[in-house]
Parts: sequence; C-alpha cells; structure tokens
Amino acid sequence: MLRLTDVSGLFTNKTVTWLPSAVAALLGIAGFRGTVLPVYDLGMLLGKPKTAAPRWLAVAAAAPVAFAFEAFHGFLRERPEAIVSEAREGSGRHIREMLLHEVTRPIVDLPSVLDVLVNRGGSTGLS
Repeated sequence: MLRLTDVSGLFTNKTVTWLPSAVAALLGIAGFRGTVLPVYDLGMLLGKPKTAAPRWLAVAAAAPVAFAFEAFHGFLRERPEAIVSEAREGSGRHIREMLLHEVTRPIVDLPSVLDVLVNRGGSTGLS
C-alpha cells in the first residue's frame, strides 16, 4: 500500500524498455506524459523476489522515478486513527506504518525507498 501523497501518477500496461544495469531492481525506462523515467521493481526494493512482468507503475511525487508492482487493489480513504506506527520486528525498513482495516496492510514509506536509491549514487539514474 502506498500513500496517495507520495504518488504523482498511476499507470497500467506501460512499455518498459530494458536497459543494462548493475542495479538488479532497475527494470528499464518508460515514457510518462512526455518524460522518460527509470522504472524500478518495487517488490525487489522491499526485499521480495523479482516479478515476471509487473503490470502497474506508480510515479513518485518527490523524484523523477517510477515503481512497478503486480497488483492494484483500489484506493482507500481511512480515518487517521486507522493508521498506526509499525513497530514489529522483521516488517522491513520501508514499512513504518500499518493500516488497520478489514485486513491489516503495511504502508510503504516511499520517501525512504527513494533515499536508498539516491544514496546508491549515480548508477540509479537519480541525482
């Protein structure tokens, strides 16, 4: 789950052109509203195995980069008290909050994912 404020656009079935890279999570580049952006496998950045062909792409609001993922389950509007700080061991460094809904869902802290990409240096395409 992503916060809507961290995303500037949501796309499906975009063509991602593969580029050789030392960064395993970099899937390639894609065009978004006249701009070419690097596309990263969000699952891989969160420590999951590489997905075959992620269908969905979210463009980050804070940086010129897109993240690919497999499934989109819709938008949720929840009361602020339904979001709690995540303090469980092993939940991952990019999960800092949970949504207490019908099913408890982790909320990915996209700014922390972007920080990791920026701190890797020039090989990510971010500056």
